Amino acid sequence: MKLSTESSQAKSMLSEKNRGKDILKNAMLEKKSQTKQNRSIIKWEKAMRKLIALLLCFGALGSFYYGSSLSLKAASFTDMTGREWYAADVTALAANADGIIKGYPDGSFRAAEKLTVDQFVTMLVRAGGQKAENHSEYWALNYLHRAREMGILKDGDFADFRAEITREEMALLMLRFLEKREDLSKVDISQAEAGILDFVMVGAYKKPYEVQLEYQAAVQKAYVLGLLTGYEDTSFVPQGILTRAEAATAVIRLLKSERRAAFRPEEMKQKQEAALADHYYGGSKWIDPTEESIPKVIRVKEDRILTKGGLDYSPRVHNAVRGDYSKLSIDSVGGVFEYNEKGAPEEHLKDLERLLLRRVPRAEAEKVMQYLRKKKGIDTHLDYPGTDIFLDNGRYLVRLEETIDLKGIGYYITFNIWYMDAKWQELYTKYYDYKSYHKIR
Repeated sequence: MKLSTESSQAKSMLSEKNRGKDILKNAMLEKKSQTKQNRSIIKWEKAMRKLIALLLCFGALGSFYYGSSLSLKAASFTDMTGREWYAADVTALAANADGIIKGYPDGSFRAAEKLTVDQFVTMLVRAGGQKAENHSEYWALNYLHRAREMGILKDGDFADFRAEITREEMALLMLRFLEKREDLSKVDISQAEAGILDFVMVGAYKKPYEVQLEYQAAVQKAYVLGLLTGYEDTSFVPQGILTRAEAATAVIRLLKSERRAAFRPEEMKQKQEAALADHYYGGSKWIDPTEESIPKVIRVKEDRILTKGGLDYSPRVHNAVRGDYSKLSIDSVGGVFEYNEKGAPEEHLKDLERLLLRRVPRAEAEKVMQYLRKKKGIDTHLDYPGTDIFLDNGRYLVRLEETIDLKGIGYYITFNIWYMDAKWQELYTKYYDYKSYHKIR
């Protein structure tokens, strides 16, 4: 009986041992099969990455958005260390459940790469919690339709959604996005224009005039709300192209009010004032107003960023954009001073002085300013009704003409500044050298 029991136990132990071997064998077979399957998946994924990279080379895919399976967290972007000024924002957007921002198949983020309109619109749609599928014919089409529904896009905004998006266009779309979420009716933009160095260029190329005004209002509000801060010299560069890094920070500020910068108009004005001399004749940022290789609109812009006192003169930027400005001289500026009992507004005189300082040394500009200061108001007059002042060895001519009515009251002085190139010297000698005008050389 005892032997029989022991034999039974031995058989049972042998059976268990064999069962264990079978389990181990099956597990090894299953692991081998799984490994083979994983290798197939990895091989397939590699093939897909190569295919996507190939399609990218031919422009078949957008340069910003890919399927969610290729989404990468900012911490793993191969071209970011985490110490960049935009790193925290990129990380937050990459980790967002709506997949607001994504990387490239090679693991990079490419912060400095330029952004297109459809890419930024898609970011805003996703930031608004909306979803859309890529369209089979044009990947962004469904996002664009959704953006119209959200009020971000309007008919006629863009001729080409695949074009690179400018900073002023970014500002406009951001404001439309925010207007649906916050009450912006009481935003005070009265100091924004003076605080932005190159505000005169905002909307300069947009038509019609109402559209230009919409862009200007958007940029002003964006600054006051702290969505934008511009560059160190307080310029905005409205026609500059938006980068991926800038887009990330812009969207973060839309979503998180605590990330918005404080608007400091007085500080901005002080920075501009401190840097004025750099833009004067011979300064480190001086742009020669007589250099024909530099577009006229750029040369005119330099005058406008230096003259914030409201002086009425031309050409304005929109004149330069359209091409309807004086061609008598390579560089020609003209305008009017309006006087009252107390004289001309001091800020207008400063504007004229800055126009001169862009063209001639300070000592030469002072000759004109000293002569103008003789007129204290409507009842005092210049020495002569018309005066030609030659500056910097005849390189420039400044003409001052005072209008005096029959009662002896002089409300206006017209001024012109002309560069005396060979062509203009000939014209002056033939047609503009009025013998009755006093000459100061």
